[in-house]
Amino acid sequence: MDIGIVHPQLIYPKGAEKQIAYLSYYLKKEGHDVTIYTFEKKRDYIFDKYLDGVKVVSLDKKWFITPSVINIPRWYFLSKRLSEKIENHDIINYHNFPANWISNFVNIPSVWTINEPPFPNGNQNPLLDKLLPIPLKFDKYMSKNIKTVFCLDSKMKNLIKDKYYPEKEIIILRSGAELDEKIIHKNNGFFNILFVGPIIFNKRPIDIFKAVSKIKSNKHYKIHIVGEIIEMNLFNEIKEIIAENNLNTEFYSNISDEKLYELYSIADLSIYTPLNHPWGVFPLETILSGIPTILCDECGAIEIFDKNVISDFVVKFEDIEELSSKIVEIESNYNDFLEKTKILSKVVHEDYSWEAYSKKVFDYFLKILK
Repeated sequence: MDIGIVHPQLIYPKGAEKQIAYLSYYLKKEGHDVTIYTFEKKRDYIFDKYLDGVKVVSLDKKWFITPSVINIPRWYFLSKRLSEKIENHDIINYHNFPANWISNFVNIPSVWTINEPPFPNGNQNPLLDKLLPIPLKFDKYMSKNIKTVFCLDSKMKNLIKDKYYPEKEIIILRSGAELDEKIIHKNNGFFNILFVGPIIFNKRPIDIFKAVSKIKSNKHYKIHIVGEIIEMNLFNEIKEIIAENNLNTEFYSNISDEKLYELYSIADLSIYTPLNHPWGVFPLETILSGIPTILCDECGAIEIFDKNVISDFVVKFEDIEELSSKIVEIESNYNDFLEKTKILSKVVHEDYSWEAYSKKVFDYFLKILK
């Protein structure tokens, strides 16, 4: 089969980009032709090792600039330009907003993988939330040729159906996660807390700092934050909490796999408590690494685990008191939580490899074409 894959950017080592890289790798391994289309690709990209033999077509245009409102007309014209480069594939898999806009200019069978919703609300700017119906209506128009959507969990399915595209077929397909090397844990004298993701409101990294600041004896904690700073106001608010509470913190930008695995090896706890950011490759990787991982009830990945086990790791979204108590509980009963993490790790390892994910995607390609 000749398959086209579209994603706005191949720049950062994010979960969605890893998903595309592994999907392309295994589709190519099965003998299919794969072409990836993008607005922007980094020249020496962290996931290039999975893209050997995959054709990549890039406009070499920044997909996101500030102020953010400028991007909507830019994305329209970038989508139109990129659509002119798309070849005659059997099927196209659009990944993440606004890649779906290209479908408006291309008459090829398609499916859209929505990892995160377009124009998520709940931001810190009330004006943007009030204006939200306008870009949503335009987005719906631009997506009119797409009949089928892949998503990651039932909450995301309901959100997509209720708020975005009630007329489309929505399939819960999950995703994958795996480690490239075995993690051997090391003790560096701290109780290390790890978060991987961009510093944006919906990812809720600030909750970690609020929770740790409530713990009286917190001097032995060290917080590691991996990801680019996108919302500077949020970053400044985090820095204020750090200064007021003298929290031991280290920030990293976009790091290599080697550095990420170094952090996995020293991490004693990982925390992922976002809003409307469902799956999360990062928390599943930390679970595979044997690191106890706190998730919130908004995280779709909790659906794949036994409720009796995963409930011990789940807190209510934005409940700082509960998150703070859970950190202390895990640290105080660490060996018990390590054993429970092994149970969760087995589920991810056996059922949610990238190869298994790629096979599911291809099976649905065949159904869509039939």
